[in-house]
Amino acid sequence: MVENIFLKEDKHQFKNQMDCYKYCIKRSEEATSEGNYKEASEWLENAIHSLKELQRLTTKKQQQDEIKKLAEGLTIGDINIIFKMG
Repeated sequence: MVENIFLKEDKHQFKNQMDCYKYCIKRSEEATSEGNYKEASEWLENAIHSLKELQRLTTKKQQQDEIKKLAEGLTIGDINIIFKMG
């Protein structure tokens, strides 16, 4: 797992969603091999939900990184603006 694509405070949630995604894919493959396509598609829908949550967490990190980058460059006259994030 790449540590820098999510916020530190989201590490547990990121891991849970990644584990859930992998589990759902595995169960979908099992259901498919048994010919149970309806169940397989339900597991894939759950996997998609986990992927969306993973994307949300990485987007949250990207947005915060961008805000930090912008904030680091802020100055008003001779005054530097300092932001403390999280």
